[in-house]
Amino acid sequence: MKKNLITKILAIIFLKLIFNSNTFAVEQTKARYEKIAQEFTKNNNVKIKPSMLKMKGLSFKESIGYLGKGEMAVVKGSQESAFKGKEFYQIVIDYSNCVKDYYGHNDCNHSGGVTRSEVRDKNKPTFSKGTEKWIHYAVRPMQNFFDSRKKHISQCYAKIPGRGGGYPTFFLTFRDNYLWVNLQQAGILNSSTGNYNQKSIWAKLKNFDGKITNNFGASEWTSILVHMINRSDKKGLIEIFIDGSEKPTYKFEGPLYSSHSKDKPTTKCYLKIGAVAENNKRALQDDIKEKFGDITENMVVWYDSLVIGKTRKKVMDNVDKDK
Repeated sequence: MKKNLITKILAIIFLKLIFNSNTFAVEQTKARYEKIAQEFTKNNNVKIKPSMLKMKGLSFKESIGYLGKGEMAVVKGSQESAFKGKEFYQIVIDYSNCVKDYYGHNDCNHSGGVTRSEVRDKNKPTFSKGTEKWIHYAVRPMQNFFDSRKKHISQCYAKIPGRGGGYPTFFLTFRDNYLWVNLQQAGILNSSTGNYNQKSIWAKLKNFDGKITNNFGASEWTSILVHMINRSDKKGLIEIFIDGSEKPTYKFEGPLYSSHSKDKPTTKCYLKIGAVAENNKRALQDDIKEKFGDITENMVVWYDSLVIGKTRKKVMDNVDKDK
């Protein structure tokens, strides 16, 4: 009896160690992050400079998971690895370093176990009612990004007054072998009633079959151009252009948020950019680890040519001028 009790206690302790991701947290040092950049650029002379992401046309401030230790940094000395210009950004996230307390929010237990490093619009909101903007991202996942977990790279977050929470108007997400867009409050017209019903929509933007490395990263950069008109009626719009296409890979016309009074909708959202990985607790289980290895650590993604503006021409001109 006593032996069984001891066995149960040890099992409980073991499970707690597994799911308390901060127990064996990996080091968060500039030296570690710089070595990662050197390995992926194949250049031992590469240096990093800890820094928040910068976007032409927008100012950022730190958000959840940004520490300034090099987990988010400028990569210098590998022009051939950049999308444009001489430098680019690297973000490294680890579930063992998930944030337990951010103004009362526990990321480690949120959405199946979340870890992230993000920045957000310093002068939020980015989009008010009727705002029209174009946003360009160049993104290249380098390690542990192509599996069944959701790995978000950007969102426009809208709070719901009175509820203490909110939702992203859109997510840009890597999952399985695809880049996706997720519209969380899209209005779908009910032809019978003439009303719009809110629905979460997922759409594929790019298939990476044949372009995924042994590290579960991408063998190439992806150019993402988002055009958004923030409205709660049929004039709302999101269209997304991939890799320089003149025609949108995806287009949605209609309400981007609820116009129903009882939902107390917000008309505003603010842009957040950075790596956010969900469902990490599931990825720690044996069947996933056997298939993919330890994918909850050393998740690496590169960013470049981040620009926002009022017209496509202005945004793409600034992308071409990226140094």
